[in-house]
Amino acid sequence: MSQNWQAALEKLKNYISSNPSITIEPSTVVIPGETRAGFYAAFDDARQVFIEEYFPVKLQEVRELSLEFNAVAEKVQALLGLEEQIQLEPRLNWLINDPLNGMMRSLYDPLFDLLKGKIEDEDFLASALEEIETRTSHLYAEGYKIWVLLSLVAWLEPSDLLFVSQKVPNGINSLTELYKSGERIEPVPDPVKTSEITFFPGTWDTFFVPDLIIFSRKLNRYAALRRNLPVNTNEPYLVAKQRSNRKEWLPFQPLQQVFRLTNPWPSLLVYTDEDPEHIRLIADCQVMLRPDLVISVKAHENLFDENQIFNINTHRQHLQPYSGTVVLSRNPVPQKAFDTFDQRMPNVEPVQDGGKSENLDGETAVKISETVTLVSIGFDSAAAGRILEVLVSEL
Repeated sequence: MSQNWQAALEKLKNYISSNPSITIEPSTVVIPGETRAGFYAAFDDARQVFIEEYFPVKLQEVRELSLEFNAVAEKVQALLGLEEQIQLEPRLNWLINDPLNGMMRSLYDPLFDLLKGKIEDEDFLASALEEIETRTSHLYAEGYKIWVLLSLVAWLEPSDLLFVSQKVPNGINSLTELYKSGERIEPVPDPVKTSEITFFPGTWDTFFVPDLIIFSRKLNRYAALRRNLPVNTNEPYLVAKQRSNRKEWLPFQPLQQVFRLTNPWPSLLVYTDEDPEHIRLIADCQVMLRPDLVISVKAHENLFDENQIFNINTHRQHLQPYSGTVVLSRNPVPQKAFDTFDQRMPNVEPVQDGGKSENLDGETAVKISETVTLVSIGFDSAAAGRILEVLVSEL
């Protein structure tokens, strides 16, 4: 263990031993009111030192994400005149609002287990390191994906903000009936104006609907955006009573067999139309709306990893997006990624002269085929907008 962490842990243990009224045992925890402030001050200090000692790079990365995320969130709020902050899942909200505190929360139970004597120092260290690495990486990736989505919203120059609610069960339309997937036919709720954006998921989906719909002054039409769909569930449960007859629909159940935990849905789906009614439904339990654009967001992944190449290629092949697939990477994309990706797409004709490249303020976008574009954007939201402008304008 590091010296600073060991010293902080000893300070916490000394506080406990010097206050006999505190009892921390495997099955009992008693911290009287007069000692509570002092105990948690030492407890929090130990957690803070642990994060700073063992995760200095990751903490800095999360702080960068927090800064950039809040900046684009404030921009979107101003553009749409939103009074409330954008709502996030609680654990992600903690990480974005206070990165150190958000990372420290993963240590709460393990540190208590250590103090209770339920685990030894070595076991605590191993489990704590794994828990913080796994949870923080997952939340970071989710936060970066939403940062991309909000950057897109800002680039689209939004005005009206619309929301499609889930079908609310009642005495007749009960959850028991909903779980019998496909046995009920229901109308899809209408898009309605809203003054809030939420990325706090519900408990179930009767239909798959957009996270949000905006009117884009840049495109002069509506745009609907949806983050990746859930996998390994029976959702959505209902059959839509009416579907847009001017849109193309893909059979949904075969897609559910393709996109699983090891090969998830793409990060973002983008749809556009002059009428929001035609993009209010993404999928019912039978069909899925063919996307205009598919976006895969990569916060950490190695882009020439075998699984990544396979997954991205699967998005292209099965979802058949009209304007292709864009891969947005926080990290620089190595040349080998372009070469490997191109070789794994035998059914796609390459762009003449080896692909189209464009320099974007130091970042590089490379269109390696007519349907796939790799973009290294870091935290440059304008870079994502400029490369997407070329693709969306083709719709």
